Amino acid sequence: MLRSMSFKGLLARALLIVFLLIPVSANGTVYVIFRYDDLSADRFGEREGNPLRMSIWEAEKAVDSLFDGYGIPYVIAVIPKSKSGYGELTTKDKHISFEEDQEKTDFIKRAILAGRVEVAQHGFSHTNHVWEKNITHRQGEFRDRDLNSQFEDIEEGKRILTELCGFRDVISFVPPWNGWDSNTARALKQAGFKILSARRFYWSKEAESLTMIPSTTSLHELEFGVENGDFPESGVIVVIYHPTDICASPELGSNCYGPQRLGKLLDKISVLPDVKVVTLQQLAAIKGDLTSDRFRSAVHLQYFRDFWQEVLPRRFFSQRLLPKHLLPGEKDWMVYLTESQYQKKVRFWVLVTVIFMAVTIFIGLIIRYVLSRLVSKKWCLIGDLFAVVVVFLAIAAEIQLIYKGYHIVAVRAIPGFIGLGFLLFRILQVVKRGEYQRRLKTETFELSASTVTKT
Repeated sequence: MLRSMSFKGLLARALLIVFLLIPVSANGTVYVIFRYDDLSADRFGEREGNPLRMSIWEAEKAVDSLFDGYGIPYVIAVIPKSKSGYGELTTKDKHISFEEDQEKTDFIKRAILAGRVEVAQHGFSHTNHVWEKNITHRQGEFRDRDLNSQFEDIEEGKRILTELCGFRDVISFVPPWNGWDSNTARALKQAGFKILSARRFYWSKEAESLTMIPSTTSLHELEFGVENGDFPESGVIVVIYHPTDICASPELGSNCYGPQRLGKLLDKISVLPDVKVVTLQQLAAIKGDLTSDRFRSAVHLQYFRDFWQEVLPRRFFSQRLLPKHLLPGEKDWMVYLTESQYQKKVRFWVLVTVIFMAVTIFIGLIIRYVLSRLVSKKWCLIGDLFAVVVVFLAIAAEIQLIYKGYHIVAVRAIPGFIGLGFLLFRILQVVKRGEYQRRLKTETFELSASTVTKT
């Protein structure tokens, strides 16, 4: 009976692994959103002093003219209060409220009435508050700040866009540098926002009632996918671009898009089958599965992707040595997949991660055992230390996943800590045994010396 149950258990696990390895057919509609970030009251400066770059105002008018010509809607992420001159904003700079630029305000109003533009709020002033705390490895206006200060900025920014500028239905929020936290989610709900659009780097339980539509790719990556036939068959694509991406000449590099190059890309997108270009609010009305759980699954896959790109050689990803549909990247990384597709990929990488940790612990214990048997006793401590280091590295990787949001892994960390405690206990045993043996040898020598003296 026991053998029968064991066989059934092994068979069930084998079937699960086969299920994980079978790709899922995902034919359907691809929804594409073009999101133009950093539109502000800044209009005139030539950026970076390069005459080949269009002024910000010229670039924005050229973009709008192209989308109008193709009948394609797009989203404008507006900075409510910014400084004059394109660049990083600090609290010492002079702020210019968007309604002070009447020409640009009227321009957006006409585009809204024409049905080709939807306005989203892009932070408040694009101020990097994280740098003010001397945290140089991160950027963010809405991150690591208290709830009241975030709510005040978000509410004032919405007041500028809706009451002073007269923009209607501003219910989408785009955090600068994709930086947000649980206080940001609370403040957005208090201010009446319904949609949050940020990259798949962070998730919070406080965002459960918000519609999550993350940015997924850039103009350059979208163009590469379209031209090389590496375009997804279904899902959501959110393309972000900035004033610095629009220029008058292609001589500035592969990531610089003049009106002609951008027009060719829009022309190719407009004729693709089963592709529909929409705005954030239009997508939220069409798709009812843009939930926080779906976004959380995408964030989890991002964590596994980052972890394994550090562990595995890059050729596993660049040369696709693993099944393509299971890789946490490649073609489908430019698209926002369904929750079930993300969960399937995450389950596979959870399995791989757990096996990897178990194998590393097992190898460490085997090496410790071999050292204790084949060499002198004084090397036992070295073997134990090596095993402890291996176990510690495995547990550290597991804690990293827990810290970044995959809470189910916390259950699997318990055996690791127990194993670490056992190994530390073994080290103490070895140390105590060594001290006892040294004491015994010393007493034996003294006894022998005393006997010889008496004789």
